[in-house]
Amino acid sequence: MANISQKEFWEFLTEAELKTWASGNSKYKVEAPTIVGAKQYSYVRGNWQYIDTFLTSENKREFWGFEIVYLIDNQEKECKAVMIRQYSGKLIDVVDLGKADMLYAHLRDFRKKWLELPLAERQQRVMLQNNPQEDPEEDARKAISMAYRRLTLADTEGPYQEETLEVASVTILRHQF
Repeated sequence: MANISQKEFWEFLTEAELKTWASGNSKYKVEAPTIVGAKQYSYVRGNWQYIDTFLTSENKREFWGFEIVYLIDNQEKECKAVMIRQYSGKLIDVVDLGKADMLYAHLRDFRKKWLELPLAERQQRVMLQNNPQEDPEEDARKAISMAYRRLTLADTEGPYQEETLEVASVTILRHQF
């Protein structure tokens, strides 16, 4: 398999994430996912393919999934996974479940803003905040003051990413991948 650069990989992964769940674009949503009850997105550019498959609990309080990036080598006539990343997330118990969709929409908005930052800045920054006072005409969903944090942490299995949503310094959503 041809060598790929880290830059090329991260550029594709960022592009794929921005075009799928983070954008809310149904163009890349798979109508018949490989796992019954799951939601799935697939994005292809050239020899690269990205697949994101996830499930949510019935009450939407928890979610699980995995992302795979494939690279197709035309000379070798093979397709290899160059990244497999599993993830899970949870809304804390005190969150009103009637607001789950709104909170996931906030996560999507923040994730999109995060991915639109240059890679070097993403590696240095740990937090984004919305400022509802900037636009008094903003809809009620965006009028909540929130903070999005994204950290690289490590445990005995190695490094992982964690993103959180906070309201009034209380973490209401935790997502690890």
